[in-house]
Amino acid sequence: MKSVVVDTNLLVVANNRRIHPGSPKCVITCVKALLEIEQNGFLCLDDKMRIFDQYRRYACFSGQPSMGDRFFKWAFNNQANENLCERVVINQRATDEYDLHEFPDDPDLVRFDRSDRVFIAVALTSSRSPKILQATDTRWQPHQSALEKHGVEIEFLCPDAFKPR
Repeated sequence: MKSVVVDTNLLVVANNRRIHPGSPKCVITCVKALLEIEQNGFLCLDDKMRIFDQYRRYACFSGQPSMGDRFFKWAFNNQANENLCERVVINQRATDEYDLHEFPDDPDLVRFDRSDRVFIAVALTSSRSPKILQATDTRWQPHQSALEKHGVEIEFLCPDAFKPR
């Protein structure tokens, strides 16, 4: 069973929202990835629902009308099912919810997006060594080497999103 951390932009792309527009091929790839997780995967989340808070901004609890919404509902409904999900304990350093002890203290990562640090912290803290699924967020790629140095594996599902236009 493949363990993963799912970045919010997969849900957004699967919903075919304009915020993170994806090519039709990218949308299909994200939909297939989310279906695969539901059917055969294992989802890693954080214990304080920081990831859900991000998902909630772009997906509906009703599970409709699109696949990103469906996955959000599935993840919410199954978060306590230990056969499908792990809720990883991560700790904030101070009053900033994104200043996390589990995020690497590395000068090469100082500029890494603060709200995305929760995905890294979960991946590094999980007992299952999940990879992070990423779709179209171009802010991750410049940090890929620094993250890999710390043992973070990122799977970019839509490599065309990172090509110059």
